[in-house]
Amino acid sequence: MDEHSRTRCKWPPLLLGLLLVAAGLALVIGGGKLVSLGGSAYYLIAGIGVIASGVLLAMRRGAALWLYALILFATLVWALWEVGLDWWQLVPRVAIPCLIGIIMLLPWWRKPLHSRGGSLALSGSIVAAIIVAIASQFSDPGTIEGTISNASEEASDVNPAQVSGDDWPAYGGTNAGTHYSSLNQITPDNIGELEEIWRIQTGDAAGPNAPLKLPTKIRR
Repeated sequence: MDEHSRTRCKWPPLLLGLLLVAAGLALVIGGGKLVSLGGSAYYLIAGIGVIASGVLLAMRRGAALWLYALILFATLVWALWEVGLDWWQLVPRVAIPCLIGIIMLLPWWRKPLHSRGGSLALSGSIVAAIIVAIASQFSDPGTIEGTISNASEEASDVNPAQVSGDDWPAYGGTNAGTHYSSLNQITPDNIGELEEIWRIQTGDAAGPNAPLKLPTKIRR
């Protein structure tokens, strides 16, 4: 290999290595602050590992792949221990480290390192992350089991937001927008005696549902 080819092979690992060092420093600073507040030490430890991996990558050492494979696998185990198979909480913990691992396996960065074992180790960590991501699609830890109250239940069992009381406290009658009053003084026998005392024109009375948009107050 001539001098020009050797120089061209040196730059991709060096640039990516420097980016990893910068990312690791950010993790160390943020992780150190988190530890000082009594939080998890994971980010501090991971940041130190990412810095070391970046330095090894810049030096074109195959150990960079081995070390990052360990970091990614440890991140996956830590994420599972902390949030389980919760997709939405796994993504911010594992997605970016996994993406960086995939980038490191691209030929421009992998070939100058000459580490077949490191490439296989990092590939295994990435595959494990993908398997966990697929498994999380069949898990829904945020599900809340419960029942919805029936409309025929007694008033004492009704959500207060769906009860108007003596007046309409909200535009739709209640905070739930039910448009119905819970008062029992109005019956089919006396509804003909009701008298309209005021009406507000909101300006949006066009359309087939216009009467439903006009607040009206009545009295006997």
